[in-house]
Amino acid sequence: QDLPFERLVQELQPAREASRHPIFQVLFALQNVPQEKFELPGLTLSKVGDQPVGGVDPSLYRLDLAFYLHEGDEGLHGFFQYATDLFDAATVKRLSEHLTQMLMEAVADADRPLSELAMLPE
Repeated sequence: QDLPFERLVQELQPAREASRHPIFQVLFALQNVPQEKFELPGLTLSKVGDQPVGGVDPSLYRLDLAFYLHEGDEGLHGFFQYATDLFDAATVKRLSEHLTQMLMEAVADADRPLSELAMLPE
């Protein structure tokens, strides 16, 4: 957070490959900062879609897997973005079901260690 990403890459000097992110391949992002209306005289701004890489062919996405979770007035909403040469829609759907199951168990018993939470329903 306190270090610019470019500086981190410069210091770590990871092996670079144009098709991959230089530091990590999986991302979980919780977008929980309130988004206030932004108004300027004579200008109307509106949000276009939820995906940060909207309109880009998913097979060109540089991360292997990303999960974006947004906090809104009606609860949490999220979506996955994934490299289609590594994952198919059925696999990502199954992953989302496992995550949902685990989160429901965590909410039901907040004192349970993560290692004891089931990812599969009974």
